[in-house]
Amino acid sequence: MNTVHWLIPLNSTAYCAISQSNLASIRLRVFPCTEGLRESGYPFTFGEQINYSADVIIIGKIGVNDTYSRTSYWLAQLNDAKSRGVFIYLDYTDHHLGVDTPMSVFYQKAVSLADCCIVSSEYMAYLLQTFYAGPIVVIEDSIEIELQPVKDKVFTNRSTALWFGHSSNIGFLIDFINSSYFLMTGCNLIVLSNESGLNIFHSSQFKIVNSQQIQLGIWSVDAMVRAAQVSDFCIIPSNLSNSKKLGASSNRLITSLALGLPTAADCLPSYKEFNQFYVDIRSSNFNILLTNPLIFSDQVLSAQSSIVNRFLFQKISSDWLKLLSTQ
Repeated sequence: MNTVHWLIPLNSTAYCAISQSNLASIRLRVFPCTEGLRESGYPFTFGEQINYSADVIIIGKIGVNDTYSRTSYWLAQLNDAKSRGVFIYLDYTDHHLGVDTPMSVFYQKAVSLADCCIVSSEYMAYLLQTFYAGPIVVIEDSIEIELQPVKDKVFTNRSTALWFGHSSNIGFLIDFINSSYFLMTGCNLIVLSNESGLNIFHSSQFKIVNSQQIQLGIWSVDAMVRAAQVSDFCIIPSNLSNSKKLGASSNRLITSLALGLPTAADCLPSYKEFNQFYVDIRSSNFNILLTNPLIFSDQVLSAQSSIVNRFLFQKISSDWLKLLSTQ
């Protein structure tokens, strides 16, 4: 196999920085790929400075920090690599081509340089086809946890919901709390996010919510697993009119089910094939889940036995290796 370089916003040369990154795109996509390469003895590099000897480049998520300066720096290197015949993949996981964002200019240029695009869901592939005529390959996000046991009893006499996610999703949770009034049933809520997300949540106005029902915490894999052990179900509210989020992967849904928790979610396109394993959060079934989450335990057991394995780290790692072995 040729030498692969992952172009990502990471300045550290320490390999552990990939698995410990606070960027989910690096942990869930770059890490399974590089670990597969490492275990197979294939050469690879990573970071913002493209390895001149690389035969293959994978463009990772450019990120929101210093986007303007990073755009020009990355594109100058990519244009040079393209002129030398380097094969370029674009890992496209947010729909910046369909929505005007600070990253849109970069992706408009990067997609024109790509020999192949990689996406995290079939629906993102569908969205990208409007902007890219070349080959598109789906490689899903890996999950970061081992399968957790499904509960056979409610933790307390008041059910507890778990929400976890990046600050970019915290607004959907805030809107859901204010529009559904589900906390007025007495349900408790654990919220795990990054510092920015928790700051947004803390400074928001809520309608008739007892703050003692809500517990906030910084997200980590360990914190998420611990929170799941004292929670009864997960919630994943979104906004189906937000075109940027419509291409989102199924990662949070699959992770919730891997945590052993019944899950209520908005019906994102990438969730469609899994609709038998979760509750529509806008339906009357959500009210049933609130009062008796154990009724939905069979959904979780079925998901864990039939679909979750396809998202495990080793499976996603092998998907990356299979793709790259063609170069």
